[in-house]
Amino acid sequence: MGMTFEEAFNRTQKWEIAQIDKDIDENRNQFELMKHRREQFWKKVDEMTKDESKKRMKTKEEVATLNDLYLTMLVASSVGFTNLEASNQGLRGDFDGHRWVKVPEYPKDLNAMYKVEVDFLGSKGLLGVYYETLEETFGHIDVRSATARMRAESFVLTMPDL
Repeated sequence: MGMTFEEAFNRTQKWEIAQIDKDIDENRNQFELMKHRREQFWKKVDEMTKDESKKRMKTKEEVATLNDLYLTMLVASSVGFTNLEASNQGLRGDFDGHRWVKVPEYPKDLNAMYKVEVDFLGSKGLLGVYYETLEETFGHIDVRSATARMRAESFVLTMPDL
């Protein structure tokens, strides 16, 4: 004798509920794994910045090995960003009296590096030294063809406090 409609319906519901529970468990596990990976990543960034902050960048070889995030942090802290913090929206910090301002990705943003050159280096009288450093580091290069990364590296080498 076959199942009644009600028995078939109940069995189907139980199966669907079991599938939903299984999906929830899988998603929870994936979420925990992603959360763990994110925590490990930021722990590594924190360790790197603590270790690296004790050193001063002296050579172009040292600066060339820096990743974009650390290079951005060095430039940002030099031009006045404080309380730098990485978030899922990028690097943020306090700047010029404003809280939680998005920090430009200096090694990738030519406009941001130009602003650093004009506003920051120009006001400190370091523009000439910066251009010399850019030329010494990357050879005889027309400043107009220098990439944002080249400019950020030269900036770090120019700044005496880094």
